Amino acid sequence: MATTTPDQTILSANAFVGSIGVNTHVGFSWGGYNNLSMMIDNLEYLGITRLRDGMASSPGAQPVLDGLAAAGYKFDFLVPSSL
Repeated sequence: MATTTPDQTILSANAFVGSIGVNTHVGFSWGGYNNLSMMIDNLEYLGITRLRDGMASSPGAQPVLDGLAAAGYKFDFLVPSSL
């Protein structure tokens, strides 16, 4: 029998999967990272909706970030201290 303490939250399997995020490297803007449709297909296959990435310094990355945001993906961005 599972027991919990007041500071624990039990999630359903669906809620847990919805909370998973992955690190992406859209800012690299080469290879597979500049292929928006491939990224969306792969993220949908995995069931991932939350992404973590650095602030893009490459202009080629912005259309991919815009497309992911338009498709409903949520981001956590890392911002370098030099900006």
